[in-house]
Amino acid sequence: MTYHVPMHDWVYPRCLKNPVFRDFQEACGNELVRLGEKDPQVVVLGVGVASEAWTAMFAEKYPERFFNFDSAEVTMLGAAVGLAAAGKIPFAIINRDCVTDPYGIQIRQALAGIDGNVKIIATPARADADENLPARNENLSFVRNIPGIAMIVPADAVETTQVVEAAHRYRGPVCILPAQGPFPVVFSNGYRFQIGKGTVIAEGNDLAIFAVGTMVYLALKAAQILGEKGITARVVNLSTVIPVDEEAIIDSMKKTGAVLTVEDQLEVEGVGAAVRKLLSGFSSVPVEVAGADNPSHLGISPEDIVEAARRSLKRK
Repeated sequence: MTYHVPMHDWVYPRCLKNPVFRDFQEACGNELVRLGEKDPQVVVLGVGVASEAWTAMFAEKYPERFFNFDSAEVTMLGAAVGLAAAGKIPFAIINRDCVTDPYGIQIRQALAGIDGNVKIIATPARADADENLPARNENLSFVRNIPGIAMIVPADAVETTQVVEAAHRYRGPVCILPAQGPFPVVFSNGYRFQIGKGTVIAEGNDLAIFAVGTMVYLALKAAQILGEKGITARVVNLSTVIPVDEEAIIDSMKKTGAVLTVEDQLEVEGVGAAVRKLLSGFSSVPVEVAGADNPSHLGISPEDIVEAARRSLKRK
């Protein structure tokens, strides 16, 4: 008999049994067009992405508010800072690889300490999609160290739409890291994203699983496998990596007594490092990280999550 994960109302009820696939970047493009119609201060900047269908939607409707910088990423970000200072709300679209060195140093210098509304949407390289890795976030730790920035990794297209809208309202720099291509929808239309807030999407008492991005869906799949073995997992979506929801982490830790973080990047970086640091004072609580141990071996499965969950429970 299949175990039914006790999910909340804001989760798409058939996401595990009969998933619906929607595209992250298409969700970004549609929301940028909607925001462009709503707010004339919204502008979009890109680097060699004018031919992308999801950016072309905005470029075609608002050509006077779309700027293509070819391959000049740093120049584009400098322009975005200037536009923000002039009262515009710039969304800068870049390849995710540019968030790290050598461009990352200059991005950090451009954004650190400013009080501007620069919104970065860092999309995966096409090679990532070709390798069938839904989210290669090995650069999360680098972005996490930019002072004052909000960093968000949405779990699905529904959340992506709300994240872009929330970034528009947020005063300050934001970095959004959506996955590429279609992926199962996790959230229903009743879901409401808030910057800095984690969301409990499934209840359980034995283990708390904190996941980001596309790993949220895989964490739910793992919770189903664990449930069939009599282990109930509380699954929490930590889409806002900065500022991380410390209250949600501590509350879930206290309710379950065992913790697992899941992300498709190096184990020593990202959310796992943040959770370990936060819970370092709770020496009796086991904290496991399900991730990659080598930059060339990124990618994780529900079975990998289950195995990491067992390691955490053995230490409980």
